[in-house]
Amino acid sequence: MKKGIIITSIVLIIFLLSIGIGFYSVKIKNKDNKQEESLIVTQEEISSTNEVVEANTEKIKITPNTKLVLKKFYTKCNHTINSYVELPKEFVNMDEDEIKKQFPNWKIDKFTKDEVVILKEENAFCNEHYVLKEQDGKIAIFKVNQKGEEILKEITNISIDYLPEQDLLNIKNGIKIYSTEQLNKTLEDYE
Repeated sequence: MKKGIIITSIVLIIFLLSIGIGFYSVKIKNKDNKQEESLIVTQEEISSTNEVVEANTEKIKITPNTKLVLKKFYTKCNHTINSYVELPKEFVNMDEDEIKKQFPNWKIDKFTKDEVVILKEENAFCNEHYVLKEQDGKIAIFKVNQKGEEILKEITNISIDYLPEQDLLNIKNGIKIYSTEQLNKTLEDYE
């Protein structure tokens, strides 16, 4: 009977060892498989990243419907004037580098298939500055050129004789105006 218990015990120990070794080997295989799967996922992620980078390297080109904006910033008055110009036909299908060659003294501010904005700084006044002053008893309009010089543009029919004292003082000192629209509005106020 003791022999039967010993044999049963040995068989039971061998059986438990077999189960333990089986679990251990399955655990190692699962760990290896997970590492391989993570490597595969990483490889796939790298491949998809490369595809995105390659897709973004395609150059944007100008179409016949692209709007061209020439933007000038005047440093002496801090004004920006935008000019919307008709797109020359020879610009169609040009990319950003080709446009840079066409405008070597300009900086590209925006470049999309819908709109190209190029910027240039001018160390001058923009052409939208005026000064109202008295000349021969009338209100005169002086245009300020790019150097900041006041050049007589026109003497109006508006007499200064009937202006209130404060307006008369302002006219004698010179009223600085920006934009043709503001000039017309101010002249209407004095009529």
